[in-house]
Amino acid sequence: MTQYLVTGATGQIGNTIVRMLLDNNKPVRVLVHPEEDTTPLAGLPVEVKYGDILVKDSLKDFFDLEDPRDAILIHAHERNVISEKQDLMVRKVNVHGTMNITDICVKKKIGKLIYIGSARAIPLSDDKSKPVKDVEFFDRNKVVGDYAKSKAEATQYILDKVTLNNLNAVILLPSLVLGPYEYGNSDIISLIRDYLSGDLKVSIPGGVDFTDVRDVASGVLEAAENSKKGKCYILSNTYVSTQDFLHNLHEITGRDEVTKTVPNWLLNGKGIAQLYYKITKKANPKDKYGPFISPEPLYESERANTDLHYSPRDLRASLEDTIDWVEKNPPADKDAGKAKASNG
Repeated sequence: MTQYLVTGATGQIGNTIVRMLLDNNKPVRVLVHPEEDTTPLAGLPVEVKYGDILVKDSLKDFFDLEDPRDAILIHAHERNVISEKQDLMVRKVNVHGTMNITDICVKKKIGKLIYIGSARAIPLSDDKSKPVKDVEFFDRNKVVGDYAKSKAEATQYILDKVTLNNLNAVILLPSLVLGPYEYGNSDIISLIRDYLSGDLKVSIPGGVDFTDVRDVASGVLEAAENSKKGKCYILSNTYVSTQDFLHNLHEITGRDEVTKTVPNWLLNGKGIAQLYYKITKKANPKDKYGPFISPEPLYESERANTDLHYSPRDLRASLEDTIDWVEKNPPADKDAGKAKASNG
């Protein structure tokens, strides 16, 4: 039976993938950092191996397989920072960590590597009216932001290994995910929490393409069986403006609607804008709306629709499930779940 190895299993995408694999009676081994909160894995019948993707020698147990050619490794571990503040760990984790995982896959002759990249790694088109389609080459210099650059660089590294070392790998490129199994406090979950608590008073111009994390996980399972070597698959759903997103929150919850919108000049302006926030001691709203600020195109998932039978669910239903998850799952204590997982 095929052995499934998953990195990033405590993150929203990785955890959802693990749950779906288990629902399909697949044997799952996960990689967990020794200091990582394992609350998301509580009660799940998975084999846990400890290691750090930045330290190759620590990954020996994770890659100790009877027949590596019959294994599928799903690399979902990442550091996702959308804010404008520089985070040096983004490139270390997303690029160097991915290089380590990929190099070992090549050396061990792992049956298939499925990499969870990001649609943000694809350069924007000059014509904003045309949807962004799947591409075969990635250039960190053609995208904006540390996160997008790191994902582009890591993706191209894997594609180079496909060409040079005959690595059997595919790339999945989800847009921003909604849905359950987010045990942390991601930017979008934090935004929803602020709305539910009444702390969100204003909106900003912008928008983002969302897809459901469960649809991404379904795409991963399909990719394990039906994807084409060296291909990249966009997993997207629907572009939603900031105002429409907030209006949906209002309709679903019945809470007060956010109607005021801060103009761009006050969000991004220097001088008087900075002085305004300093004098009023108010936080710049763009600090809350990180995912909505970056230029976000329309994405097209035609290749995934064809090869992976990708058919994303209604976004309203996804948002309802996300709100339900947030209301039932307060932010976890960062130290509460450490060292709780067994070694399988």
